[in-house]
Amino acid sequence: MRLFLSYARHDREVVAGLVSDLQRSGHDVWIDREISGGQRWWEALLEQIRGCDVAVLALSPSSAVSRACRAELAYAVALQRPILPVMLHDTNVELAPNVIGTTQIVDYRLRSSENAIALISALSRLQLSPVLPAPLPLPPPPPITDLGPARETLVADSLSYAEQEALLGEFRRGKDEGDQHDTLRALLVQFRQRGDIIESIGRGVDALLATLPSDNERDETVPRSRRPIDQRDPDSIDRLRSLLTHARSGHFVPIVGHGVNDRLIGSPHTIAREWSRAFEFPMAKHQHDALPDVAQFIAVMTNVETLRSSLGEYLLSRLRVRYPEVGQAGDGLLLSDALQLAWQTDRSSDDPNVVLAQLPCRIYINANPWGLLSEALREAGRSPVTDVCRWRADVYDWPGSIFAAEPDYVPTVERPLVFHVFGSLAAPDSLVLTQDDFDDFQIAIAENRSLIPAVVQRVLANSAILLLGFELEERDVRVLMRSLIGQEGAHKMNKYTHVAAQLELSGAVTSPARAQRYMERYFAKFHQPSIDIFWGTVEEFAADLAQLWKAGR
Repeated sequence: MRLFLSYARHDREVVAGLVSDLQRSGHDVWIDREISGGQRWWEALLEQIRGCDVAVLALSPSSAVSRACRAELAYAVALQRPILPVMLHDTNVELAPNVIGTTQIVDYRLRSSENAIALISALSRLQLSPVLPAPLPLPPPPPITDLGPARETLVADSLSYAEQEALLGEFRRGKDEGDQHDTLRALLVQFRQRGDIIESIGRGVDALLATLPSDNERDETVPRSRRPIDQRDPDSIDRLRSLLTHARSGHFVPIVGHGVNDRLIGSPHTIAREWSRAFEFPMAKHQHDALPDVAQFIAVMTNVETLRSSLGEYLLSRLRVRYPEVGQAGDGLLLSDALQLAWQTDRSSDDPNVVLAQLPCRIYINANPWGLLSEALREAGRSPVTDVCRWRADVYDWPGSIFAAEPDYVPTVERPLVFHVFGSLAAPDSLVLTQDDFDDFQIAIAENRSLIPAVVQRVLANSAILLLGFELEERDVRVLMRSLIGQEGAHKMNKYTHVAAQLELSGAVTSPARAQRYMERYFAKFHQPSIDIFWGTVEEFAADLAQLWKAGR
């Protein structure tokens, strides 16, 4: 059969597997990955619908609400072409076009031989209409979002938060509509470079830009993180070489933040925005991005148990939507198992957890509650030991400590310690979430330094450190550094190279270049120990570190 495949660009990677399976079964599948350009693109696409035997809809939350997919489907129905919806992700069918509700849906959320057989069987049962209706129905107009008003708004002298939020929403709606990515990208870049852009809006623009396909996918330039080391910034590479030298000599401690796993569950800012809407957070707009602020509100207006259960429920629901494998695992799946399943599905050889697990470190400081670093260490053939900071005096049922069970335990490369400084999912009472939690944590450490194991204090005082997965301007970094490193420890650490990976600030502040100079000067001159900043993403840093480590440099 000649199959026309309608899909949302957000589902491009999953759709590739569906196309491959259909082609292997002998069907001729047309997909619009090679055609571009407004009206001419749309006319060519409609011609393919007129020439197909069956219109296949790759059903997902994105395609269910896509204007382009709806227009394609409506035209196929008008042409009396059979429709076959193939569900790729959990989707609320009530949001999809009406014809979907009355049509057999093939479940393809799990790509398996059984589902492939069911798909081919469903195709064979369709009643084909070889003759087109006469006269032909009028073709629908191109479903291209009108970006003209947004273009005019962008040149205004100033934009309020509400205006910026509305602009970002318009750009998000236009992402999957037609083929206007070049225009959309140019407008987003213009938006990002505005001097008055609000930080949370800027992050939203960055996230949207990252989802757009390249200008020419077949001639796509190599991403910065994949360029040869010799083409990267020499100063940055020298810092990484110094870190690896310290690692080989046994004097290197990675401190791992939330950003290492943002690609799985989203950033703390994303969680904060979702919660602020769900719990009707009433404070200033800029606080809607601050997870400690929003978490504090939830804890006060409900209770701490609701806060911690909400975190687990939110993360599970997000993982179920983003990863079909998690959704198909059933309701009894634990959050820790769901995270591991999503990570196993989505990780690469340059995954930060995987890269760090290859380094001969005796101690890892985990400032995020996930257990993926420990899992990566186990896969690397090591036997990690986990422990948690017992900073709350009102908790009596802490999990057992390795230092109580084995008083003589000394971390080694083969049996390293992963110390969860801000809490662990395995001990929900240990999580540092709210503003009060951060205050109480800092006070507790100041009053009782033994809450940080002595072996951790000793190694930190005589090692290079790496801050990976943090935003250096956020409070958790300041609390972390003040709590882990005393003045005497900081003095001893000055003989080592210390590095923090930090996202570039372009457009996120009123003067990005000046803000970068400020942060570099602060962490180099006014912070003890001094810390060099690697400007780039977590993924870029991990890829460069892995390349140098494998090359033995």
